Amino acid sequence: MPPISDRQRAARIKAVQEHFHIENTHDLDAVMDTFGTTCSFLANNELHEGRDAVRAFYGEFFRGFPDLRFDIKSLHVGEEAIPVEMVLSGTHSGTWFGIPPTGRRFELPACAVFIFDEDDKIAGERGYFDSALLLRQLGLLPQVG
Repeated sequence: MPPISDRQRAARIKAVQEHFHIENTHDLDAVMDTFGTTCSFLANNELHEGRDAVRAFYGEFFRGFPDLRFDIKSLHVGEEAIPVEMVLSGTHSGTWFGIPPTGRRFELPACAVFIFDEDDKIAGERGYFDSALLLRQLGLLPQVG
């Protein structure tokens, strides 16, 4: 694969930064506009493929955590992807994937890897986080140690 151009690099960085900015506004339509015509979201090992599935996934998080926040700590630009280290936080004050609100707050490190289509739009996001830590912070799993 040939190296990406400076224009592509800049477009991809801008796309990712705008994506996070819009995620923090919880504007679901605008979040979906950051993706290309085809998209997917891999959350740990759970694949959400296609616009409807990705939209439903985001909708669940925005509903469950109305103050959900994504704070970029480090962004790394590669030839094929942009991995981002971040802190994910929010308060569980709405139903989330069928789980009634606990009223508890969580904050945890996470990583997202963004891949792009031929127009440098986001084609996929692969998010990785410690789901057991999230559930413990929400009081849904016992504390360890």
